[in-house]
Amino acid sequence: MKTFKNIRRNKGITLIEVLVTVIVLAFGLLGLAGLQANSLKNNHSAFLRSQATYLAYEIIDRMRANRVEAIDNESYDIDSATYNIFTSVTNTTPKSAAATHTKTDLNAWIASLSALPSGEGGIDCNTAENICRVVVVWNDTRAAGGSQQFDMSAEL
Repeated sequence: MKTFKNIRRNKGITLIEVLVTVIVLAFGLLGLAGLQANSLKNNHSAFLRSQATYLAYEIIDRMRANRVEAIDNESYDIDSATYNIFTSVTNTTPKSAAATHTKTDLNAWIASLSALPSGEGGIDCNTAENICRVVVVWNDTRAAGGSQQFDMSAEL
């Protein structure tokens, strides 16, 4: 008889244990959701940095293919003081066929910068040292909290 009395008195203990377990599990899943959201943000930021790196290397390769115009005439330079881009290169009277190629390269590069959020870029070539500096700037407020910049110098 004694065992039946103890069972009746312990009613509800299991329900409280289950409720505590569900609360602990809910907090754990909430923490995992926060980690997942943070991971997605950082992954997107890394993707944008990879795109900026690719774009900088792309214009450097285009300049190496047209080295004479890039170094001697500095025709690839884009607003080296502020590193802002224009909507298109407006040189309507090219000096040579290579200058037309330069205009095509720059317009294609500027168009590809639009793949980055608020993507801008600049190019500055130093004729004395045959070194060109490329800067790509984009807005990464989602992850990094502001404007990001990839700066690269290369010898042509």
